[in-house]
Amino acid sequence: MFSKSFRVKMTSEQPRQTSYGYKSTGSALYWDWILPLHYIGGGWRLRCSNKVAITAAVLILGAGLVSVLKSTPLETEIMELIGQQMAERSARVERVCQRHSTFLLQQYSMWVGTPANWSAVNRSLSYPDLLVHRDHRLVWCKVPKVASTSLVHGFMRVLGRDDLIASVPRGRLHNIIRDLMPHPSPQEDLSSFIAFLVIRHPFQRLLSAYRDKLLNRLEHSQFVWFRDQYGSSIIQNHRRHPQPQQYRDVPTFKEFVEYLVVTPVWKYNEHWRPYYLTCAPCHQRYSIIMKLDSIELESNYLVHITGLHELSPRHVHATINTTYTYPSSGNKHNKFELSDFQVQLLHREDRTGASDSDIESNFFSELNVQLLMKLYSVYKIDFEMFDFSISPFDTYVRLNKKS
Repeated sequence: MFSKSFRVKMTSEQPRQTSYGYKSTGSALYWDWILPLHYIGGGWRLRCSNKVAITAAVLILGAGLVSVLKSTPLETEIMELIGQQMAERSARVERVCQRHSTFLLQQYSMWVGTPANWSAVNRSLSYPDLLVHRDHRLVWCKVPKVASTSLVHGFMRVLGRDDLIASVPRGRLHNIIRDLMPHPSPQEDLSSFIAFLVIRHPFQRLLSAYRDKLLNRLEHSQFVWFRDQYGSSIIQNHRRHPQPQQYRDVPTFKEFVEYLVVTPVWKYNEHWRPYYLTCAPCHQRYSIIMKLDSIELESNYLVHITGLHELSPRHVHATINTTYTYPSSGNKHNKFELSDFQVQLLHREDRTGASDSDIESNFFSELNVQLLMKLYSVYKIDFEMFDFSISPFDTYVRLNKKS
């Protein structure tokens, strides 16, 4: 009997955009799997013991979950584990809603312009970012900068309008999907619908929005509109010192953050509005809450529940090395535990060679600790609701000698 481990690597070229108008040639998607095997009876087989994890080769290729184990109980158990995790995420959201109900009532009432009582808020609260496919009884909270374009494409296929994907500009496509999947009225009952959303770390989403909307000068970008609506006034109100030429008509990241911490959140643009306002999770219950850094796996659970293979993962962002680890059934009930299941993001980088952490460090090092904590307080509810940590962003600001 012998042991063997090997890695499988695959690449997928995707277009990328960089700051200040420079176009890179693309980025590659790398997947790594290590399969502990035994050589038994003339063939390699997965090794299973109480102490050694089965690191399964799970190929998530858009059509659904494809495993080297084919259709075995392991795949069912994986779906059950993800389902347990989704239930825990939903329960956490409910606890945070109860814990901060007074604060949230104030925020919602200011947003919809009603007196600060729940009856008035509930009568007036609309859900412009909730898109409803009534035939499939499915609700999606469309969050900008969190796989929204990929899911728009997926729903276009569900609706049989995939012809529009190539023929209509991306920005227009986002408007069309709102017409095809109208948001609900305050009186519409969605309690029997499956509702889902995709989230990512609030600071990662914020930086992505800043780079895409305020720095991106590429053709077909929305740079001019965002400069006129936000950039110019941010510079006017928050620029205290001369900046390099590339920032002549765009705010620095620090200036952008200074604008955010003095602006009421109900006045935010949708691209940096907190999740708790955009998706109203204290009013609309989400049974599926996926995280972007594990969406390649978790979206297969969405497909598993809805049967809509058009919504399987689309790899459209930066380089990812992901290890999926499935431990052996080592407990007394021979069942997997949720803590046994690991989806670990190992590495992500763009074609320029800069990893996500390098980019994040570069921008967040413009801030000092006090400004970072003010920014954290803006998104504190999101951090608590969806179990995110301020780390490692608190370490990035310490690179700023003025901190």
